[in-house]
Amino acid sequence: MMKKNLLLLGFFVSICGAAQNDLPDMSAIDTLIVKSYWGEVNVNGVTGNKSGLKVVHTDSQAKRKMIDNSASGQYYDMKVNGKTLRLAARSPKGFESLDFILSIPNRIFVQVEMIKGGEIVLQNLLHGIEVNHRNGSFKGRNIGDYALVNLANGSIDIKFNSVNRSRPISLVTMNGGITVSLPKTVQRDVRLISRKNGYLWSDFDLTGVLPVARLNVRSYSKEPIDGTVKINGGGKLLFLSTENGPIEILKD
Repeated sequence: MMKKNLLLLGFFVSICGAAQNDLPDMSAIDTLIVKSYWGEVNVNGVTGNKSGLKVVHTDSQAKRKMIDNSASGQYYDMKVNGKTLRLAARSPKGFESLDFILSIPNRIFVQVEMIKGGEIVLQNLLHGIEVNHRNGSFKGRNIGDYALVNLANGSIDIKFNSVNRSRPISLVTMNGGITVSLPKTVQRDVRLISRKNGYLWSDFDLTGVLPVARLNVRSYSKEPIDGTVKINGGGKLLFLSTENGPIEILKD
């Protein structure tokens, strides 16, 4: 996967002079919803109302090409409904994929659904994210407010620069590890579940009625880890659950 990411980055560099697809006026948009099948979704939040979109199509022969506005309707739909911007890839023909690379105002809430598989990267988004993903990893950086992330098969790696004290956070995967980085002053009630092949590592002191077994031992265990603890006295729920993998709670 790292090799694919490097190749994709090189491809983006090579086409950096190509025109970006037009997005609507983002000053009135407060929500972005992206629905894709195969490929990558990369959304970066920026200050102000500047925005941009690049779309890359990869066919079943692994040939890549940029999709410009004139051909966009053949590959995806873009619609505005009220204050919501929706991007939806069409159903793939055979094994083909679309990569969506977006720059949007960092105040916009982002929701992404990946139906078949790929990679999702969201960064510098201040007002929350929601992700539903079938096959592939999720990475979030400098996320604010809250997150609801559900993966069927892949790892979760997310770093918050702020959290909303009144909203829960849920990070769930069926097969893969979970790494979450939180501000050092965060206050949360934490529900921890790792069914097998996991461990629990925490930079925070975890307090509860019962001690967490094998805390801060990076050694995979076939025994389940199941506990309810508090960070900094507790607060809204932080739900961390994996059927197969470790859980790491890091202090930013």
